[in-house]
Amino acid sequence: ARPAARATVLALSMLLAASPDASYALGAPATRPYRLVPSAPGPTFRGVGAISGGGATTRMLYDYAPEAAAPVLDALFNTTGGAALQILKVEIGGDAQSTDGSEPSHARDASEGARPVEEDHRRFSRGYEWWLMREAKRRNPEIKLYGLPWAFPNWLSAANATTNAKRSGDRHVYDDPARLAHYVVSWVRGAWHWHGLRIDYLGGWNERGWSAAYYKELRRQLDADPRTANVEVIGADGSWGATADALVNAVDGDPELKASLAAIGVHYPGTRSSDKAKACGVPLWASEEDSTFADLTGGGCLARALNRNFVDGAMTSLIVWNAVGAYMSGLPFFSSGLLDAAHPWSGTYTLRSPVWLAAHTTQFTRPGWRYLPVGQGSGKLAMGGTYVTYREEAGETDLPEDSPLARWAVVIEKMSAKHSACVRPQMKWFDTWAENATFVVAASSEDGGGGQRSRLLTGLQGGESDKVGVWRSCLGFEDSSSSVSSGGGEAAMFERLDDIPVRRAADGSGEFELTLEVEVDCVYTVAPVDGKQHRADFPPSPSPSPFPLPYRSRFFGEETAGTMDVTAINMPQNRSDQPLYFADQAGTFAVSSWGHPGPIGGAALVQVAPQRPVSWSGDLVPFTLIGDAMWQDVDVSANVALDFDIDCGGGFVAARVDSNGPGWGVRPAGIYFVVAAGGYWRLEPSLQNVADGNLSVSLAHGVDARFDPSPTGSFTRGVRVRLQVTGGQASGWVDGVAAFAGVNVSAVATHGFVALGTTDYLKAAFIEVAIDGAMDRGAGAFSAGGAAAPHEGTPLSTQPCGNDLLVAAGALAWDLAGGRFALRTTIRRGATPLCAGATDGNDTVVRLVPCTSPGAFSDLHFDVFNGMLSTAWPAEGHGHPRRCIMPLNTHMFDERSLRDEPLRLVQCDKGDRKSWEGTAIWIYDYEMGSLRLDANRMVHCAAAYEPVEAPSETGGLSPTARVTLASAVGVALAAVVAVAVVSFRQQTTGPEGRGPSARVWCSTRVRYGSLPKREDAEC
Repeated sequence: ARPAARATVLALSMLLAASPDASYALGAPATRPYRLVPSAPGPTFRGVGAISGGGATTRMLYDYAPEAAAPVLDALFNTTGGAALQILKVEIGGDAQSTDGSEPSHARDASEGARPVEEDHRRFSRGYEWWLMREAKRRNPEIKLYGLPWAFPNWLSAANATTNAKRSGDRHVYDDPARLAHYVVSWVRGAWHWHGLRIDYLGGWNERGWSAAYYKELRRQLDADPRTANVEVIGADGSWGATADALVNAVDGDPELKASLAAIGVHYPGTRSSDKAKACGVPLWASEEDSTFADLTGGGCLARALNRNFVDGAMTSLIVWNAVGAYMSGLPFFSSGLLDAAHPWSGTYTLRSPVWLAAHTTQFTRPGWRYLPVGQGSGKLAMGGTYVTYREEAGETDLPEDSPLARWAVVIEKMSAKHSACVRPQMKWFDTWAENATFVVAASSEDGGGGQRSRLLTGLQGGESDKVGVWRSCLGFEDSSSSVSSGGGEAAMFERLDDIPVRRAADGSGEFELTLEVEVDCVYTVAPVDGKQHRADFPPSPSPSPFPLPYRSRFFGEETAGTMDVTAINMPQNRSDQPLYFADQAGTFAVSSWGHPGPIGGAALVQVAPQRPVSWSGDLVPFTLIGDAMWQDVDVSANVALDFDIDCGGGFVAARVDSNGPGWGVRPAGIYFVVAAGGYWRLEPSLQNVADGNLSVSLAHGVDARFDPSPTGSFTRGVRVRLQVTGGQASGWVDGVAAFAGVNVSAVATHGFVALGTTDYLKAAFIEVAIDGAMDRGAGAFSAGGAAAPHEGTPLSTQPCGNDLLVAAGALAWDLAGGRFALRTTIRRGATPLCAGATDGNDTVVRLVPCTSPGAFSDLHFDVFNGMLSTAWPAEGHGHPRRCIMPLNTHMFDERSLRDEPLRLVQCDKGDRKSWEGTAIWIYDYEMGSLRLDANRMVHCAAAYEPVEAPSETGGLSPTARVTLASAVGVALAAVVAVAVVSFRQQTTGPEGRGPSARVWCSTRVRYGSLPKREDAEC
């Protein structure tokens, strides 16, 4: 009896599901009825998914304790209770930067690529995507798995015989389609052989063009093996234009190419497709979508795209970038996932609105169902918004009695333009109002036969007992364009409303109808009620805490004797070769065997990428990050050891590294202490000069044979390299001997991550990494600084959204109400409320002032759509034009991730976003209190930030204090400081007189891109 009752409810629900958009006022106007034709032949729904990778977006989740990771994984992959993802798309690593980091390749040289998959398990345990796919399958055995490369190892390029400088998008990889296809198919085979994972889809090359010959060869190799014949190929994986449109044109005249492809994947399609694309005979997917900061506006972006990509673009799948924001605040597109989990030391996680807005589709459907076509069950609402109807495929096996899946569902969204803008592409304005929408199940003359209508309507009497279920999520913005009657925000989303009755039409036609009022900025799902779809009660998240200092990583199992401070030892997990809390940005740093004798023997953190990859972003040199974007004063040290036969190049330790720089992570500023073969050393202001070796740019440099990290005989311990940065000065030591002291770095960088790296793609080890805060806070503990508590006079600037140290200081949360721009923490703590203001009429710098003072802005106006925040200043008198609050140099956000740009009062007389340099606009999220600058890929928020100052009586650590040495290696601590300083002065040319030292550091690479092209071998 239950299936029949369900079918009855289904018909009724289908009517309801088509219901209209939302409004901020009840009693919205009625519109024409929307007709549903249940048997209409629509396209196949292929699923909603999310991406791990592109790149390294899941890195920090892997370091969570299993019990702490469980609720995050449940929220993503369980079939009910959360996002219920239907597709997991992962990066096939290439040892190269692909947005927020690099992921390891499974065959990084030709010898590995030639080995049979079955003989080498180690290369199929690299990284963490295997682990994530297993966890996803454990929670949902039906989830589809999709692999896509962003970059490739060097040996796959036909150009590798002449140069190891691989440009971003180097198409030489397509010169040998059979070799490239073998590399990718071996990943598929390894997934099955070593992990029991069946891959469902493969892409070509993310956003770097396609090759018809390669797609055909990939299809042939997949079909040749019964273990891989099921895998479908998704073409393009790039944007409209030269990538996806070109492929649409190509399949029109190439039957073999068309037969090779299961879909054409488009990135950020803007909910549009050309008529030719829709008619090309290959299904269209939004194979990468969203990438918008996951505040409420980001949730609105996803809700709008989920429906309108089908209604306007005929796309039958949507895959979100990214699944989980498990990467560091300060990296590009921070917190652009369905939820956040970037704090493995505390286990903190944060559910975001996109989880629930995705659930409106995923908890009620499954891949293989059918859409009802536009005009026959899906379409646009008369007063803005869309509705999409999904139904179980006719003839599909009946679901079991306890199945969590309904047999059909209608999803309705009525997002406003103001609150659903995606980061890309730019959206055109549209209007949205509330409406009372009536939905009617079509009469038999429109049904088209086939018995589907009778199946849906069986048992419906049109009485009070015939009801369907309704679920709702509202953004809840409090302005005249949005809903205020129903509240909103993440905590109130996926709310089960009262069931709605379905009645016979009054005209005697035998049709059934229902009416639903839908509010603006809300999403609704109407479906049969089976009690399975719900919002799970996830365990409370632990409170966040800053990165733990001091940090010690010993990449082996037992402690060794010596002077090393062993407080708070952090051991890497044993599941693979990933080191705890490090995030590779270029190259790959793996916990690997380091075959040197002696008590330090065992494993180390080793750079293992042998050559420059065929990159996605134009990588310079390998480096890996750790720590916090707001760290100021640190003391970092490690044993740096080169492998045998390296006579040019070396390794570095670095501080205040400015995120991952322009070019998707290859040129960050920072303070880099490099030691190299032959005892050469230098202090560099950027990764660009680490790679270039232009000594005229170096902050300091010299040579000392004692500083050589090369192996001696069979002994490969290297040298202990230590960098201390306090205030505006940097000092460095090698094996306790001073290399430089008090070098002025105040103009280089004020805060940033700690990094390790190499000057080229060479094999080098980092042993016993130690990080201490170099700031004495008077309590016997050392701090790396961060953010001082906001106070009167604190300037406002742009800083990384969601950063732990800024959040802890209360520097990021604001209330925009009553014409004020108030710091939320000062209001809630009962202290004197502080607001944005200026000290006098001539002051253009925005800073904190008491909210009751004359300097506080009191008539603040926030133009939501144009993203402009303006005030009349000074307030007294007449004739003063309104001024806008903006950073002066918005274009810098595409060049420096952590550039501290002060907020200023600037002229805004043009009154629209075009008056700004760049594309930056403000987006306010009342729930988080964040005022976010929407400036392409960087995620910056308005912050009341001043650095923590070291106490004057300590001034940080002295140059001789707390020298940390490698244990049991016979290095003397008692090196005479005076002798070291004399040696340092004799060997160094400072910034004043570089003279003959202004030559180029040895470089054997052919440079590429915008860099000088040269071949130097001078050391």
